[in-house]
Amino acid sequence: MKEINKINTFLIIILSLLFLISFQTIKVSALSSDQVVSTIAGNNGVGGYLNSGEAAKTLYSGPINYQGNSYWFVYSYLSSQPNTRNVIFVIDDNSGTIVTDPTLLTPLLTFVYQNDLLTTLQTNSESLQDFQSFLLQAQSTEQSTHANYYQLIRNQIAQQYPQIDFSGLETALTALEKAQTNAISQISSNNAILSQYNSFPTVEDFNSSYTQFNYTLNSLETLSASVDNYHNELFSEAQVVSNLATLNYTDKQTINTALENLYNVGDYVDFKAQVLQPADSTFQTGSQQIPSEVNQSIQASIYRVAAKTAINSATPTFLSTLSGDLSTTSISEYKKCGISYSDLNKQSGAILTIMNNPQNSTIAQLLTVPNLVTLANNDMNVISNSLVTCQQRNATTTNTSSNNGNLTNILIGILVIAIAYVGYGKYKKMKKDSEEENTEKTTF
Repeated sequence: MKEINKINTFLIIILSLLFLISFQTIKVSALSSDQVVSTIAGNNGVGGYLNSGEAAKTLYSGPINYQGNSYWFVYSYLSSQPNTRNVIFVIDDNSGTIVTDPTLLTPLLTFVYQNDLLTTLQTNSESLQDFQSFLLQAQSTEQSTHANYYQLIRNQIAQQYPQIDFSGLETALTALEKAQTNAISQISSNNAILSQYNSFPTVEDFNSSYTQFNYTLNSLETLSASVDNYHNELFSEAQVVSNLATLNYTDKQTINTALENLYNVGDYVDFKAQVLQPADSTFQTGSQQIPSEVNQSIQASIYRVAAKTAINSATPTFLSTLSGDLSTTSISEYKKCGISYSDLNKQSGAILTIMNNPQNSTIAQLLTVPNLVTLANNDMNVISNSLVTCQQRNATTTNTSSNNGNLTNILIGILVIAIAYVGYGKYKKMKKDSEEENTEKTTF
């Protein structure tokens, strides 16, 4: 029973380790390719960071890891020319935000352009696979030549003609073999790094592979020089044999024929001219240009994000409202109510200066627009509320004055009527008194 428990425990440990190993190689993305493309392209023409006539596409099938974080690469291109690549955007897989920090963009976009360079070499049949394919064939030829050397030179001719020194030739052949072995080893190391990169793409592993590719080129250059040196030793040895007075014609012919049979160690002449030198030139030139290309790409990406963010903030609706709130009629109303609009006027001037000509604005200027729009919206709300309060207060005052005027008119009317009534009463009394007085006179 104890043995069974031990076996079960062992199996559990093995399965746990396998699970952990498999978990490490699983690439789990927080975002999908459609989501990151939508971030750049916008939704139904709203928002986004594309110019007119552009579309967006992911540069790689998934995100690339760098320093523990994963990043998507999305590029814009002309819809009419799918092979173009206008702006490269980097999106944080975790937050979904567009990366605009130059310090972070530098290694990420360097990765892109270095990857482009290696892809170009692969297209030109100047890749690691091409190097490896040639070297394996050349190694087989070299091994056969080396075997012939031992059989023909060391074991036969060197013993028959001890006056001839073949040590220089043997040294050159040995150096060639070591250089060849080293070049193959460099390629194997590079393939190991690439295998790790392909299982879980990281910028760090790619950087190692890129550096290793340069080491591989250097080792191939060393190998090519070793081949040249070996051939020079062969020619030198043949020259010595031809000039050796102690040898007859037949001996010289025999030795030189043997030396000629040692010439072929692989077609390094064509390999050097058609593959190695073009590859090295492309790689070195391209590597020197990459920093400049990366800097231009960073500026293009940051500028596009800043410009589109500004445009998406200062929308046509916002600009129309701003214009209306600072019209002559509106300003007249503000003055009547003693409302200050100077801050809004300053913000409007700054926004319009940038947005009327965004292509000539700097990144720093464009980045101020969203904050200016927020401040302007806040000021417009404050001014609007103040204006409404003022207008309501004025309306109340007007109504009160009107009501007071109406009451006064009523009171005056009543007073007039009262005065008229009293006057009419006195008039009637005076008339009655006068009539009574006339009657008394008539009687007497």
